[in-house]
Amino acid sequence: MADQYLCMPGDSVLDVGCGPGALSFALAERKLTVTAIDNSAGMIQRLVDKIRLENITGIRVRRTDWREFPSKPSHDLAIACFFPDAFSPDGLHRMESFAAKRCLMVFGDGKDIFPLRQRIWEKVMDISLPAGSENLMCAVNYLTAAGRCPKTAALSIPVHMDVDVASAEMFYREYFAIFGRSGPHLNAAVADVLADYADQGRIRMQGISKPTILWWEPRADRPIPCEAES
Repeated sequence: MADQYLCMPGDSVLDVGCGPGALSFALAERKLTVTAIDNSAGMIQRLVDKIRLENITGIRVRRTDWREFPSKPSHDLAIACFFPDAFSPDGLHRMESFAAKRCLMVFGDGKDIFPLRQRIWEKVMDISLPAGSENLMCAVNYLTAAGRCPKTAALSIPVHMDVDVASAEMFYREYFAIFGRSGPHLNAAVADVLADYADQGRIRMQGISKPTILWWEPRADRPIPCEAES
């Protein structure tokens, strides 16, 4: 984002669906003022705990449904990272309602870097794991049809996982709680899958992440059509 001059020190950023805050922390390190929102109590608590533990400044945290967050263009940049709710026409419309200068989304390539989520999903969910590989193309088409000039950049990033098993178990319990899954069945599924990869109480993996960044400038004179207005 910095290389493309999409954000500058002092800019205000809204991180939609922030999760445990990885992107929020990276933005705060670059001296941006971040508002991080998520509807998951567990994810927000992990974010707050790290802010307190590491005495991080520049991040304001709110637990809220992003559909209920005030629709005011009060942030220079609105970001949604791996957040499928924002990929539809309604989602794009709502993202623009937050941004004064530009919007940015991060899309995966439809493949998990590590097999953990896929294996747990297969054990506890009643539907197959969505691939998500067409989300980027659809978003670009929506934006182009709405008179925007979307731009993209493909990345290849080495990723290293090194976490203790207890932290990984907590993360996946909180993640699947978003989909309404909790209790002994989920706990057993998480423990069984992680046990296959644990070594001396830790899970260590390496992989390559290949996300694509999509960004564009909102147009107040030509709002993106959405179902609520049709």
